[in-house]
Amino acid sequence: MKIAKKTFTFICDDVREEKGNKFSFMGFYEKELAVSQVPCIMPRLCLVIILSEIKEVLNEVNVTLNSPQSDPVNIKFDTPPKVKKGMDSRLIVILSPFKINGIGEAKFEIKFNNERKASIVHSFNIKKSN
Repeated sequence: MKIAKKTFTFICDDVREEKGNKFSFMGFYEKELAVSQVPCIMPRLCLVIILSEIKEVLNEVNVTLNSPQSDPVNIKFDTPPKVKKGMDSRLIVILSPFKINGIGEAKFEIKFNNERKASIVHSFNIKKSN
């Protein structure tokens, strides 16, 4: 089921809230996250989920991170009570610290309101930099 008219996800190193309801995203990653050594620990990894024109009331969000040579990380949280049908919303998940145990494909699976199947999947590759 499509939870919103448009969805957009990305990962970055940090998210900062600025004056005037603005957000700054530091260290934006595209399809690859390159690290100098494996295993390693990053101070944090942020998943940003942007929902435009939400199609149903959101009650809870379940995010699972599957990454190479690591146990799945499961995060469950309630959505803010002000998020209503037809609105836009920005959800930010911060993993701190973020441990990398291996290289290869990683993915965030995002489920809303007890969905069985993820309605959003954000995949990226962890690789060793040269």
